[in-house]
Amino acid sequence: MTVIGVTVANAGGLDPHEADLVLFAEARDGDDDAFRRLVERHRGRIYRFLLKHAITSAEAEELTQDVFLQAYLGLRSFDGRSRLLSWLTGIALNLVRNCTTRSPWRLMELGMDVLPVGSDTAGSSDSIHGGNPEFAAAFSAALAALASCLGELPADARESLMLVGLEGLSYDEAAAVLGEPVGSIKSRVSRSRKQLRESLPAAHFDVLAGRL
Repeated sequence: MTVIGVTVANAGGLDPHEADLVLFAEARDGDDDAFRRLVERHRGRIYRFLLKHAITSAEAEELTQDVFLQAYLGLRSFDGRSRLLSWLTGIALNLVRNCTTRSPWRLMELGMDVLPVGSDTAGSSDSIHGGNPEFAAAFSAALAALASCLGELPADARESLMLVGLEGLSYDEAAAVLGEPVGSIKSRVSRSRKQLRESLPAAHFDVLAGRL
């Protein structure tokens, strides 16, 4: 059987995207166990995405359940042209937009991915801190400054930057999630990174980039 371009009978050895399509095809045909496996594969990523917007972990958990409920009810609406995770992220983003109690991003989880391409980033905050309390304090202050700079970005620019820089979606996938042309996404991400680089004080930028 072939569904959404994938032969279900030959599912062994598929890459993650193709494996998702196989499970999705089975779920769409009424296999609830296949849908539960899809939830297991993507629940953590969707929860972490929502946690960056939700006030509490309980709220993020509730929204995560809503994402998969909407996905289950809308199985027929996914055409397989994008990654399943991109489709789920789009559902999550719509829920976030409709959630009036959401808070700003949790920047400690944001890491360095929103900084401009070419910056000398140094990985996670734990590796950057290196157990140095003085530098940990400087890093926290720099994150607060970054939060202020991010707050100055237009909402559509923040969303584009988040999907590409933080969630790791391709420009095409981010465009599909946001319903925008690919060129618009590229332009927003480029401008946003440039604005962050120009707005963030040099001392804070050096701290975030791991330069003592």
